[in-house]
Amino acid sequence: MQAYLYRSKDDFKDLIKEKGRVRIVKGAFKVPEGLSIPRGQKLDEVYLSYVDQLLSAKHLCSIATHDHSIQQEAKKIINYYKSTHQIYEFESLYGIQTEQLITLKNEGYKTKLYLVYGKEWYLYLCNRIAEYPLNLFRALSDIVN
Repeated sequence: MQAYLYRSKDDFKDLIKEKGRVRIVKGAFKVPEGLSIPRGQKLDEVYLSYVDQLLSAKHLCSIATHDHSIQQEAKKIINYYKSTHQIYEFESLYGIQTEQLITLKNEGYKTKLYLVYGKEWYLYLCNRIAEYPLNLFRALSDIVN
């Protein structure tokens, strides 16, 4: 579910009633003006509210983000709902701030590393670089090493 879309709050009401894992992402693609929450504190709060609602309902949840501050806040939510340790996982894209995911794993949090494939992999990668430009330097460093 893309947290940045205004319509997601309505979609969420239906999703939380269904079984299965809900994967929360901020949202990476450009949409027409007026359809999405701009990046910033408000979007972060909305994202975390979805995580909180899923965990409080003991619903399967994937916290899919490279955003360190969101990861840290999500850890607080996970620790608040101590019985949630089997229903969540942090997800991250291979090669982009992978060390953050490794740190979460070493701290005892469930993690999943995923790969992008298919015809749109390059567009997705460009969005990740645009989201956090230092990812470009990290990718180049990984290629050289």
